Amino acid sequence: MDVTKRDPKLRLTGLHHATKHGRVSTMTILIEHGADVNARSKDGTTPLGAAARAGKLPAVKRLLRHGADIELKGFLSMSPFHEAVYSASRAVAKYLLTRGADINSTDRLQCTPLQSALENDDLKTARWLVEQGADMESRDSLPVWAFDIESIGKRLQGRVDVVNRSAC
Repeated sequence: MDVTKRDPKLRLTGLHHATKHGRVSTMTILIEHGADVNARSKDGTTPLGAAARAGKLPAVKRLLRHGADIELKGFLSMSPFHEAVYSASRAVAKYLLTRGADINSTDRLQCTPLQSALENDDLKTARWLVEQGADMESRDSLPVWAFDIESIGKRLQGRVDVVNRSAC
């Protein structure tokens, strides 16, 4: 069995496919036969990033148990934690944070997970990120703030109490 074989177009491995579909038993077989848990596809996607984006918590747990790098950036230079937040996979994001993921990791545009949550109007995740200590003053690489304290207050007013902080 050649577990390193990749599809010719996207350069995905069998492990990529198994993780994004949450097929943990298949993942285990592939890993036991030498599949690289940190393999990157053509666009940089890692198995852990694919599982995080797909919200496959059992797959995420299995990959981490087998040595997947929790901070290895993949697609769009997002960490697995950022991928989970971006795709509103809160259970995966919460688990990754308990395992030491960087809450303020940035993607290729220097956007943080908090900025992604706000951009996607995922107010529950935004509130949770702020409660967990996410940096509310981070700037992205665009010429304007991706968000500012006032816009957070306007977006979350009446729904989330994140602006009642002395720093604001």
